Amino acid sequence: MVTLEQRQQPATVTSATGRTVAYDLGTMSDDARASWMAVYELGMQAGWQMGYDAAEADLSAIQRRAHATVQDVARGLPYDVLCERRGERHRAERQRQTLKERGVA
Repeated sequence: MVTLEQRQQPATVTSATGRTVAYDLGTMSDDARASWMAVYELGMQAGWQMGYDAAEADLSAIQRRAHATVQDVARGLPYDVLCERRGERHRAERQRQTLKERGVA
């Protein structure tokens, strides 16, 4: 929240049409200042929420892409089969042994 002590000059607001209006919080009545500050805080809260929603949407998109990538990899050939295809029989056997020891295969 902005307090009167923090403001050394009039607060300005520029409308969507480009019109700029200056408000001197120090010379406003208490009711007018309270109204102005309430509207200001509502705008700040709305802006924060819009930024948060945008960040959440970005994160969801990243997670969807990551999930799709992991699913594609999981549907691929097992590592030991790929090792066999490359001619790395020792590595393929070691992979099978590791899976057997861990109770996966």
